[in-house]
Amino acid sequence: MGYCFMTLEKIKNFNQLNGKYNHNYRKIDVINADAEKSGLNEELVKLDVYQDSDGVIVGKTYKEAFEERMKALGYGDDKKIRSNAVYAFEVVTTFSREDQENVDLEKWKKDNVEWLRKEFNADPEKYGDNVLSVMYHADEPGNVHCHAIIVPIDDKGRLNSRYYVRSRQKMVELQDSYGKIMKSEHNLDRGIKNSKARHQDIKRYYTALNTTLEKELPPIIEKETADDYRDRVNELYKEANLKALALEDKNKRLKMETEQITKNAVSETKKEFYKKYQEKADMFDELEREIGPIAEVKEKSRSYDYLVEGIATQSNEDKESIINLVDNLILTGKNLKEKSKYQDKSK
Repeated sequence: MGYCFMTLEKIKNFNQLNGKYNHNYRKIDVINADAEKSGLNEELVKLDVYQDSDGVIVGKTYKEAFEERMKALGYGDDKKIRSNAVYAFEVVTTFSREDQENVDLEKWKKDNVEWLRKEFNADPEKYGDNVLSVMYHADEPGNVHCHAIIVPIDDKGRLNSRYYVRSRQKMVELQDSYGKIMKSEHNLDRGIKNSKARHQDIKRYYTALNTTLEKELPPIIEKETADDYRDRVNELYKEANLKALALEDKNKRLKMETEQITKNAVSETKKEFYKKYQEKADMFDELEREIGPIAEVKEKSRSYDYLVEGIATQSNEDKESIINLVDNLILTGKNLKEKSKYQDKSK
């Protein structure tokens, strides 16, 4: 029985976004990719296209697609992207190589896309599809895998990565969710919990293993005697054994590490600590999503203080009329806001 794997990486700037695009769409030479197998790659979720100045239809880059998404959601002069914002997630999904013959690849691709949209779309009808792109790669050593680029838009239409991965527990839940669908549909077990092995570690291991398995005995050199050939092959055999031993030792260390991590469960004290501060972080996050960034709230509070101080300088007769006017304006604004919320819900 094989294993499925899912990893998530945060993308925090355009340089990283462009790097992912160039790699995933093979705009650069990828050292461990076989150019002759590039036709096996497939765009499962396509980037939008547009017509350039020469009339040629070209696909958008991740950066262009991200900027278009932000503009559609009202980000610009009045609505700013935070300086520490996560622009996107790259989610990589794969499974153990030895199970490829037992997995229906077309269904596996379809199930991956459906799972991504289910987990990373808070309100697709109102704010669109957060899954910008999914690329399937079959031109690299190791096993086939998918690279998905997700823009983390929350249920309020804000760029908000914490809505999806606000805690360590949330990441565990995502892994469990992916493992559940892969188990039920493809009989693949979830990767070991709390393992520190990353997608690149797994890919490098399989690359080295495949390279070793594909090697054959060298041909006989002209006029070489059987004894000379045996001596030469024995030297190569010893060298291969040493390399294989190093791979085996690395594999054992990875297994020991994951087993140790599994055994060392988080203590109850740590759990309470995480729970206490996670609740505070969730409250803070919900508050920001409800009333806006804290910096804006502070500015509004200062403006209110200035208004109160200004009213205090007026005569008693003027104070009363000003206060009545302000009260009426607040009531009018409240009614308009509630009416707007009702209309949004009824759409």
